[in-house]
Amino acid sequence: MNVLMNKILMVLVSTGPRKTLEFGIGAIGIEEFFNVIVTVEDVHRGKPNPEMFMYAAQLLNFIPEQCIVFGNSNSKVEAAHDACMKCVVVASKHPLYELRAANLVVRYLDELFVVDLKNLANIELAEFGSEEEEAEMKEEGDDPYPSTSVAIDDLW
Repeated sequence: MNVLMNKILMVLVSTGPRKTLEFGIGAIGIEEFFNVIVTVEDVHRGKPNPEMFMYAAQLLNFIPEQCIVFGNSNSKVEAAHDACMKCVVVASKHPLYELRAANLVVRYLDELFVVDLKNLANIELAEFGSEEEEAEMKEEGDDPYPSTSVAIDDLW
C-alpha cells in the first residue's frame, strides 16, 4: 500500500472540524498518506455540495476529471459527479444495487485493485509499472505521472 500511496496524491475531505480530524488521523498513524486536508472550515458550502471536492482539486492544481472520490453514500456520488469527478463507493453493509450511480462499487476497500483506479482515472499503466516502463515513457516524451488525485470521504 505504501508504494501506491507514494504515487497517488491523496486529499482527505471532511465536514468535521480540522482539529478533530487531524487528531483522529494522527492517532491512527495515517496522516502521512494525505497531501492535503480540506474541511468544512475551508469552504462556504460543505458536502453534499461539490465545493469541497473542487477546492481539493484546485489546491493540487488537478483537473477534476482525473480525480477519484471515495465515499459511502449516494450523496457523495452525486457531489463527486457534480464536480466532474469519478466516484468509488465502499458499500459495506449497504445493498450494492442502491449505489449503482457510482463509477465503481466495492463491498470493502480490499476488493479494490490498482488497475481499477487506473481505469477510472485514465492513467497509463506505466504510472504504476516498473522503472523500465517509466524509462521507456520518458524516452518517448510522455509524462509518466499525469495529474491524478484521490479524495477520501471521512464517513466510513
